[in-house]
Amino acid sequence: MRTTTTIPDAVYEALKNGNRRNKIKRDFNLSEETARFYCKLFEQSLSEPWKRALVLADLHIPYHSESAVTAILKWAESQTFDQLILLGDFVDFYKVSHWIQDPNRMRFVDEIVEAKRILSLFRACFHKIVYIEGNHEERLKKYIWQKSPELYGLESLAVPKLLELGEIEYISTTERLAKQQLPYSLGNLFLLHGHEIKFSWGAVNIARSYYLKLNRSILFGHCHQAQRYQKRVLGGYDYSYAVGCLCDLYASFLPINNWNHGFAVVKYKNSGHFQVEEKFFQNGEIV
Repeated sequence: MRTTTTIPDAVYEALKNGNRRNKIKRDFNLSEETARFYCKLFEQSLSEPWKRALVLADLHIPYHSESAVTAILKWAESQTFDQLILLGDFVDFYKVSHWIQDPNRMRFVDEIVEAKRILSLFRACFHKIVYIEGNHEERLKKYIWQKSPELYGLESLAVPKLLELGEIEYISTTERLAKQQLPYSLGNLFLLHGHEIKFSWGAVNIARSYYLKLNRSILFGHCHQAQRYQKRVLGGYDYSYAVGCLCDLYASFLPINNWNHGFAVVKYKNSGHFQVEEKFFQNGEIV
């Protein structure tokens, strides 16, 4: 699957099949300037190498699936990736949530220690990691707002310092949007955790619901289940991908659910092209 908002799909396929500038100009009723522009972009796309990113969402450490994380790390050893994207809710931050809490759950300090342990495993496999903030990461900020507003703003209490992210890029999409900046993207595919867009939890097709809010190609987590939606637009297609989670599929607050384990591999070019490969688990194996 390929998508771009620069060269229409039909024109791209015609150029890929060997059609020259004069033919696409005639066949698609293009101006000379536009035809030359498309040909130049096409030539650039051929010379530009594909990059690959591994996208993981919703581990909810320490309530992650140890077997799923182990399987991904083992599988990644035989793969080559330019970057790892942690698509939010990497840590659960259970003890600083506003919900009624089970006193038997892990202490906050131990939750952070476990998160840093898992993060060290990923650091050993990937030279570049991007960490996109989810609603569970926001729990810490909101806890300080409510309980100790005098401490808000201390870097040592912010997620990047608390988890000792160092060179890992930490991105808050909500802060980007507040500054009129675009979300993080791979080619023309925008990546969000998913909580940034409000929708009805009763929606049958989550991927479609998210697309209708954004009207751009998007990949997101948050919902703990994998779905896909595509829409034909003028000149090509847009896509919306909901990726599965990597947390324990049982949750005391939602014992019966439709969650599934999964993740995504995204091939992309800076010029805009992208391909998404959805990955799942079957009998403990990645398929």
